[in-house]
Amino acid sequence: MSGATPINTLRSGSRVLEALSRPARTQRRWLSSTQSRQNTRIISFNDAPPYLKPGLDEVREKIILPTYLPRNQQERIYRKSYEPILERDPYVLEIDGEVHKFYYRDKIAGGLPNTNKAVKDILDKMQTKADFQLLPRLLQGVCVQAGRKLDPAVYPKAVRRAAQAGALPVILDCVSRAKATGFQLKQHETIAELLTQIQWQAIESGWDEAATQTALRRTQQVLDLLESDPEHQWRNIPGKLEVHYKFPFHRDPQFLAARLNLAAAMVLKHKAGPDMEKKVLHYAEQLVKLWPAGSTMLDLHPTEAYRFKETGVKYLLARSIYLWHASPILYGLKQAAQVVGASSAATAQELLQRANAMEPEVEAAVADVGGKGRGIDVYDRLFSEQKNEYVSTA
Repeated sequence: MSGATPINTLRSGSRVLEALSRPARTQRRWLSSTQSRQNTRIISFNDAPPYLKPGLDEVREKIILPTYLPRNQQERIYRKSYEPILERDPYVLEIDGEVHKFYYRDKIAGGLPNTNKAVKDILDKMQTKADFQLLPRLLQGVCVQAGRKLDPAVYPKAVRRAAQAGALPVILDCVSRAKATGFQLKQHETIAELLTQIQWQAIESGWDEAATQTALRRTQQVLDLLESDPEHQWRNIPGKLEVHYKFPFHRDPQFLAARLNLAAAMVLKHKAGPDMEKKVLHYAEQLVKLWPAGSTMLDLHPTEAYRFKETGVKYLLARSIYLWHASPILYGLKQAAQVVGASSAATAQELLQRANAMEPEVEAAVADVGGKGRGIDVYDRLFSEQKNEYVSTA
């Protein structure tokens, strides 16, 4: 069985025309003499590799550059009635010594490409860390300069592709400069993908100490941004947007569990010492206060939330995706219980109680995915390792 599973199973006038007929050089003087145009840093992708440059240049020429024109001119280049006027007297914008002419553009016939498809196609072609260094500029141009709203699915895809290229620091740079890049953490799925990919870096390394320390630091960075940066804080807007999240993101147990998992790994696998042990206990106590006893991971979210992808948690109904996110959480609950057992048996028991409630939900997902997908990959990596640990210490 694969795919989504029901929640109950898983849980313009004449004066204008006259103005338009003025010689093009008058328009050029007007633009070049505007101070703001001189000082504006125009987004460019001249350093892009050959396999990315055509897509990036199309986005730049057709989506980004027109937004540097005055608003009325931006509107007119897409109006059929202005086609003959612009054909003989196009708008001209000089950028870094290069002259750009803007003629009439037919939106339907390729004059304005589908922004989401264009960005997704570029993401699919990005291969290296250097490729992803272009992402902040792309998002700045599309989301901030051009004011386009991307499909929410673009953001977890960007995280996933960047992680595959070893470029998660670029994503963290984008979200830490959200006002400049437009990369906001306002969808549950995007945050979950980011935090699980961060954990995966440590898991895939075999819990290498430096990799685990880096993952813990990055997780804390994300949680701090969720708490302190308004760019990442969701809110209901009556009549416009209704979100279905139970917790502020920085207090969502699903997200806090990522930090607990990595901190516990530092203690158990690298003997991090008393200070880290105290942190694990603090994180554990915070988690059990927020995570109701007897609740699975899916129980953390209201049923209504599973009907919505952009403003809820519908993504968790796909079994493999659920398993991808849930496996490190279950693992971390068990590991953290070992860490805090000596100092607080009660907290250890609370952690195990939540792990025991969650485990059948995880095992059902394991059975359903049929041994395929990234969800089973992370599950097998974690729990085959954990079983081996138990055998070696028996």
